[in-house]
Amino acid sequence: MKVLLINPLDREFLPPSMPPLGLSYVAASLRSVGYDIEIVDLDVDRKNGVVYLKSLLSKDHFDMIGVSSIIPQYKKVKMLGRFIKSITPHTPLVMGGAGPTSIPKLFLENCSADIVCIGEGEETVKELAASIQDEIPLELCKGIVFKNNEGLCITTSGREQITDISKIVFPAWDLFPNINTYLENYLFKNNRRKGISILSTRGCPGQCNYCMCNFGRNLRIRTIENISYEIESLLETYNIDHVHFVDDTFITTRKRVVELCETFNSKFKDLTWSANVRADYVKEDTLKLMAASRCIFLAYGIESGSPAVLEYMKKDVTVNQASDAIRWTKEAGITMATYFIIGMPCETVETVKETVSFCKENLVGGEFFFATPIPGTELYTHARDSKLITDEDTYLEHLGEVRNFLINLTRMSNEDLFTLKENAEEEIKAHLGLFNIEVKPSTRTLPHEAAALLPKF
Repeated sequence: MKVLLINPLDREFLPPSMPPLGLSYVAASLRSVGYDIEIVDLDVDRKNGVVYLKSLLSKDHFDMIGVSSIIPQYKKVKMLGRFIKSITPHTPLVMGGAGPTSIPKLFLENCSADIVCIGEGEETVKELAASIQDEIPLELCKGIVFKNNEGLCITTSGREQITDISKIVFPAWDLFPNINTYLENYLFKNNRRKGISILSTRGCPGQCNYCMCNFGRNLRIRTIENISYEIESLLETYNIDHVHFVDDTFITTRKRVVELCETFNSKFKDLTWSANVRADYVKEDTLKLMAASRCIFLAYGIESGSPAVLEYMKKDVTVNQASDAIRWTKEAGITMATYFIIGMPCETVETVKETVSFCKENLVGGEFFFATPIPGTELYTHARDSKLITDEDTYLEHLGEVRNFLINLTRMSNEDLFTLKENAEEEIKAHLGLFNIEVKPSTRTLPHEAAALLPKF
């Protein structure tokens, strides 16, 4: 059985810098049971990828085509689905990843998908491929949504999460023809030559209402030995010199971090590493250990300096915890990025002032991102139920960079919210002395269709 997997174009204004981890896991899983896999990466081959894909679909036969995507790729996937079906209309088109998982029926209705995989795909795609190959009714395959012969959407029984994630086959980066493009452009590698993503945990126990946790709220952790073996393989094959842990919850226990630091110090002395972390999980002594093992960068989603906004977000992190994390990270000598959101439904002039004060006191910040409802989150449900989003398809087509203003969740006017954001950024930049650092301006001029969605206050 031949399977074609496609990675859609992501952000065309940036070089390809984040390799598609989910698609690589799926490719490895299918290959492990004997399927013939080919990958077309449209995010790397931006000049000739579509031409090559058209030629491939026209001359070759595939038994199944899979597309993995996130929500900001919705419009591109919509066009890609139509393109695929115009060439090979009868080949089952399967979509998965965080985007289709969050709104499967919209992907079935609008993106030409025949089947959507929900959640973790490694086991589902194997069972699905076998069902297609052996003509087994799709109703028997767990964890999918599909269109039957009458065009109705059928949701099968849910699939259990993979409990022991250390047993999952490592990502099949060797199937990506231009993997070195990602390694050399890698977003978090700083001045190192080559960097790559590693997922050492799945799931996040946090309850943040603006975040869709791709792997659910049940935290599962790989063994240190399993992580070490993957790094060894990456070193041997690609000669990497930086690893970034893309986990939603990298720091789980001090013991685990200590073991990982010891592994870097004993086995990977020439590697640097980085991670995404929560401010309430870091401790002063742990950060010092991380720095000593060549952790050079941490990304914090601080989100707000207002206790009221943090409580509304269900962030479960206090302002004091965030301040401590920032101070300890600086003292450890680790570079960091801190991310902030403006425009939650409870946002006011006063709460923004609290965040500005927080940034000035802790010497961080410089840019805010607009609160943007993402499917699968409480915030999205709120916006839809409040009739702030009335046309989901149109909204999703314009959902991309969170720097861009698409929807106003506050009780402020659109112009007041813009002005508040820009003034806050300028005040923080001036305090930090960042006069030569340009903050990318937010898009004030909205697409016509999206502008019609903005609520009028």
